Formats: sequence, structure tokens, C-alpha cells
Amino acid sequence: ASEEADADISSKRTRTSDDEMETSVCSPVSEDAVVTTHESTVTEDAVVRTHESLDPAAAVNTWQDWVQKKNSALEKGSLSGKRQLKLFKTNLLGMTPEELNYALCLFIKEVRQPDDSPPSPCHIYLQCLGIQQYLHEQGRQDNIFADPQYEMFAGCFHSIFSQASSPDRELREHIREEVLWQAKQLGDHSPLVLLNTLMYFNVKYFRLHTVEQHLQLSLADVTEQEEKGPEGQPLKILRSTAGHQENESDHGCCDQPENTENPQRCPVKLYELYLSKCPDAVRSKPGTYYMLPDRACSVESTVWYSCNPLGKDTISRMLTRFS
Repeated sequence: ASEEADADISSKRTRTSDDEMETSVCSPVSEDAVVTTHESTVTEDAVVRTHESLDPAAAVNTWQDWVQKKNSALEKGSLSGKRQLKLFKTNLLGMTPEELNYALCLFIKEVRQPDDSPPSPCHIYLQCLGIQQYLHEQGRQDNIFADPQYEMFAGCFHSIFSQASSPDRELREHIREEVLWQAKQLGDHSPLVLLNTLMYFNVKYFRLHTVEQHLQLSLADVTEQEEKGPEGQPLKILRSTAGHQENESDHGCCDQPENTENPQRCPVKLYELYLSKCPDAVRSKPGTYYMLPDRACSVESTVWYSCNPLGKDTISRMLTRFS
């Protein structure tokens, strides 16, 4: 890649987080999660656009178009007397995580729409989700939003998407929850994805919208209870006593209900899984809600998390996608 690009990206290699492990970075909020989308703060003239699905093929085409233009510019630079430059690969599957990490940083900064205008942050996010989905469909297990190898991309991504949650934007874009499940950004696929999912549900149901609210949330605040369902059947719920609900007298819209139709997407079962993956010391003395993943763990490990809490910077990055 070019010397200018090297200099631009190298500045992003330094970690600013106070944690030992990065998480996925910010993205526009998913509409289904945003029964709590702060719509009351959106200006009356704002236009709301909802993205319903992923298009991995279109995302790959966008990537290949960008690579071809980038390589053409690099080749012209070489002909003008500069040193021979390494070209980018159009084949995503032929790239190592390190190569893809670097190239994605440039891609999200430089990609343009057909009219040469910059795409919206939400549109860029959809392109990245499409690339992520394509990698999974082709058997690659990389998670470009969560794996440590993509830390540089995470920093670039956050710098772009932190502007997407501004309530005074004329265009408010949302991505449906289904898209995030489809791209494996929600679920139990890894310790970090599980943490993202818990935070997603805490925003969606408990209506915790600020970093401070999530920092103050503790495991002791959340209890598993049982109520009667619509047809009298027993139904598990998660209830928060943290006092951050918008309407504390109306528990029904703040509880996290059991999803009996799709257990893999059930807030209660995913919370139970999270507790089971925490060390005994965390479960025996419930404290901070979000625990830092253990670097030494794998998906097959009995314990996924350490006894150290997530730091403020990482929680802020995670929360940006749901705000």
C-alpha cells in the first residue's frame, strides 16, 4: 500500500481503550431494538430509513470496485517514479486477517457511491456486514468486528460511526435486528459477540441508553423471575432493579422476556449462558455486569470471562451501535 496510506493508518495502531481486549465498534442502531431509538429527540424534519436485509454479493462488488480503483491509482504512482507499491487483492478469501484489517481501514474511509459522493455511515456499515456475511458463507471464521486481529479496523470504524448516532441528523438510518443476527453480530458465537448481545437487550428492554447507566448496572440488579404468559403458561423473564427504566411502574415493557419460539435468540437463555461462562468468583459475589473476556479462552473453554470489568471506553464503543 502507499506510503501516504501507511502513515495515515499507522497513527491508528495505538490503542486508546483502557481495556485489554477490544470489542466490536459502533454502528447505527437496529430498528427492532429501537423501540427505544430516541425517536423523540429526532427533529421533525428528519427522514427515517430502515435497512431490511444484507446483500453480500453487492458488498463484495463494492469492495472489488474500490480495489480496482485503488490499485489503478497506486500503479500510476509507480509509473511517476515512486517506488514499486504492493497492490491490494480483489479476492477477499485470499487475504490474511492482517491484510484485510489494513485494507478495510482504507476501504471504509475511501469508498464512494457511483456519483462519487461519500456513502452514509450506515451504508458503509451495511457493506462491512455484507463482507462479514460473505466470509462466513465461504467458510472463513473471522469476525471483523470482534477479533483482535482487526483492532486497527475497529478504531477506524468507530471514528466513522460515532457520527451516525447524532440525533440532529436530517437522515436517521436504522438496521433491523434480523440483519445483525444474520451477520452473526448477535448470539453466542464468541465471548465478545455474547457481550454485545447482552448490551443490545439491555438497551432494547431495560432502556439503558448512557455509558454511565451501563457502568452502574450490576449482576445483582438483574433477577430471573417467572410469570404467567398470555395463555397461562409459565414464562421466564429478566427484571432489572437498577432504576433506569423510563417507566418503572410498567415492568411489562422493561422486562426481558423468554423467547420460547427461538431459544437461540432468547434473552434469558443467553444471560444464563453468560453467567455460566463467568468465573465462580463473579457469580458468588455479583458485581459489575459486563466482564472482560479472558484472552486465553476459546469458544470451547468452560470459562470465557475474567474477573475484570469492561472499561468505560469499550462500553462506549459498544453502546454507540445501539444509540
